[in-house]
Amino acid sequence: MTDVDRTIYFETLPANQLELPLFIEADRLRSLVITQEKFATERNVVQEEWRMRIDNQPYGKSREVLNELLYDSFEYKHHGIGLMEDLNAAAVEDVKEFFKNYYAPNNCVLVLAGDFNTAEEQVDLLGAALVARAELSSFTTTVTASGLAQNFDEVLELFAEVIRHPIFPPEEVEKYKSQTLAQLQLQRADPRFLARERFSLALYGEHPAGIISPPVDSLKRVSSAELARFHAAHYLPNNAMLAVTGQLL
Repeated sequence: MTDVDRTIYFETLPANQLELPLFIEADRLRSLVITQEKFATERNVVQEEWRMRIDNQPYGKSREVLNELLYDSFEYKHHGIGLMEDLNAAAVEDVKEFFKNYYAPNNCVLVLAGDFNTAEEQVDLLGAALVARAELSSFTTTVTASGLAQNFDEVLELFAEVIRHPIFPPEEVEKYKSQTLAQLQLQRADPRFLARERFSLALYGEHPAGIISPPVDSLKRVSSAELARFHAAHYLPNNAMLAVTGQLL
């Protein structure tokens, strides 16, 4: 859809096919092929649209006259699809130059809406698995990605994206906190857990290695913003180790 200010492209598709239209739209924006044959066909379409919506309507030209009276700017006084004489005078080189100047990444807005999770969908498409695990007393977080050898580059790229740019949705953080608090309540009803907790405190004292479960008060204070700040401060390339195993060529 095109008006005097913008061109809008709509794509509606299943969540698990998100990657395809993004690739197609990016390819169109970067390297649209405009030939004389295609240009002539589309010009005929626009000219027919003018005849149907304006020339053959009783009040079809009323908007054109109204715009002339309302606006001082030529862009708004002029009809969005152009006058018939403009369409006849247009050349394919004009279209190419216009596209190059205005259909650029820094002049675009991308909107995604729907029930999808980009990382999960990409993992599924690659037939891969991505798992993260962190233990309180281990001082490390382990992120494991597994997949087919022929998808190594794509899996590694997704792996890096998840580590470098994770998101912490507030609703997911609150859900995790509720689940963990319920789990802690169950654990504290187990004598073996209480014994292990006391043993760790006796062995390590106030050292973080002695903490085998998150303090309830600390857990309740955790927020999405705090998690993001902690990640930015500690999850850095110079604080990480990458190990790759498997039959890679």
